[in-house]
Amino acid sequence: MDVKSFLTEDYHAAFKETTCIMDCIYVMRNELVEGDFERAIIATENALRSFKELRKMQLEKEKINELQLILQEAEKSGMGIVVIQGLLNG
Repeated sequence: MDVKSFLTEDYHAAFKETTCIMDCIYVMRNELVEGDFERAIIATENALRSFKELRKMQLEKEKINELQLILQEAEKSGMGIVVIQGLLNG
């Protein structure tokens, strides 16, 4: 897991989701070998939910990074915070 993909406040949750995915992969493999496809499907669905949560956290980090770049560029060009807030709020 690349922690740079997540906000600092999301590290713990991202680690938990990553651990869940690894556990699910282990269960999927074992259930595949044992022939219990129903349990393998459940583990797959759980892993998918965790992947979706990780992606949501990753997108939030990307959004924050993009906003920070906009603010930095605006500051360099001399735009005031009030103008920037107006642009962001539409």
